[in-house]
Amino acid sequence: MYEAAPQPVVLVGTLWPEKLRAACGDREGRSSDTRTLLAERTLWVHWHDVPRTLTTRAEKVAAQELATSDPRLAHALADPDRFGFAQTLAGAHELLEHYQTAPECARFLLEAAADARRLGHRQAPTAPLLRALTLALWREEHGPTHPPDSWFAQGLDVATRPLRSDDGVRALIPLDDPDTDNTDPAGYGLADYLEQHLTYARRVHPVSDRVWEA
Repeated sequence: MYEAAPQPVVLVGTLWPEKLRAACGDREGRSSDTRTLLAERTLWVHWHDVPRTLTTRAEKVAAQELATSDPRLAHALADPDRFGFAQTLAGAHELLEHYQTAPECARFLLEAAADARRLGHRQAPTAPLLRALTLALWREEHGPTHPPDSWFAQGLDVATRPLRSDDGVRALIPLDDPDTDNTDPAGYGLADYLEQHLTYARRVHPVSDRVWEA
């Protein structure tokens, strides 16, 4: 692909340090394309660390000029919640507030998505898996009782709700299957900042037998 391109191919992406370590860890085979791309630093990969906030005067001046017409950039520069410039732009405040104020079933659902990740489930959890994990967390809290009617559909509706605009940041992101015409999500991804926060906050949370069975 690279040889045939008339111009350089540029792909820009971001990756949390924890995810980089997981992708390049011992559990990844030496023949893994991911490990080759991320760990072996090929000719085609150039790394740029993204600091929590702007570091040079030129960056700050340029951002301040743009912020006069962009209130979100102005808010990120002010960083009133001390999340960091990049994290504020990524919706850190909205994501944490949404999680902390969500109805119980939606909160359990977000915790279930984080637990799936911290326990080693690498793929985006499907709806049946999220339902089983969420139900396990509910029963840890409430014993052998059943949650309210339509609890899972209502929890999904809250968890996947856009937080800034109709196409804005979401705590739980529905993911399509590009190989089919099925309109139902193939799985659900947790927003990066919320995943980082919850997997760290729940790192010592005991795992019940019900969760392992799911």
